[in-house]
Amino acid sequence: MRKNYISILSILLVASINIFWATKSPGNKTGSPGDNGSSCAQGGCHSVPATASGVTISSDVPAGGYLDGSTYTLTLRAEVTGAQAWGFELVAEDDAGDKQGSWIIMDNRTQISTQNLTHNNKIIGNDTLEFSVQWTAPTGNAGDIAFYAAVNAANNNGNNSGDNIRTGSLAITQDASAPSGTFELNLSKLKAYPNPVIDRLYFSETLDSYRLIDLTGREVLSGANTDRALLSELQSGLYLLEMNASGQTEVQRLFVR
Repeated sequence: MRKNYISILSILLVASINIFWATKSPGNKTGSPGDNGSSCAQGGCHSVPATASGVTISSDVPAGGYLDGSTYTLTLRAEVTGAQAWGFELVAEDDAGDKQGSWIIMDNRTQISTQNLTHNNKIIGNDTLEFSVQWTAPTGNAGDIAFYAAVNAANNNGNNSGDNIRTGSLAITQDASAPSGTFELNLSKLKAYPNPVIDRLYFSETLDSYRLIDLTGREVLSGANTDRALLSELQSGLYLLEMNASGQTEVQRLFVR
């Protein structure tokens, strides 16, 4: 009788754990160096080993590297034949394993938990998981950064048997280029958005004037008495944007896609 009681208790415990973790990852299970290589395949979550295949992370970070404080879009994609439901955890870390940057939710299937991104409920879908999220780079000299993801391609049978744990990563560098000129950044209320921008740029208020400077120090665009700018004729790349309004001057790094 006691053995039966223990068996029933164990089944109920496993079921309750699986129901709880269906709402998010237990945390620190991305397989990253900062997580000591631990993924959902370790720590008693699942009995299968993790496989480093089937998961890709892509981004619009330029080849020259990310800029301090700039926001980029990342897309996570996983393909596992036979998957019926999905869970995941995604983290951004520097070379020391410290978490870097911040997340901006773009998908109602995701949430932020202890600086990592994870599912907010199991994601139902056959064979393929795909979603995008925005990541804002840290300020200061954070150096090279890598994104790590662990994905649970589940068979949706209500327990942890038969699931498939996959991992993937993406490394990016910090833009080390130093724009020429004698501009200084300051903390005025003048802002321009979005950044990165594709074609139309908006200002937080009507500017007396603005100038857009390329990395050679050449003025490529200017305007006055406006709250927006059309950049569709510009080449993709990094620029300096000088904004002037009511005696204030703000210089902002701007990436044009």
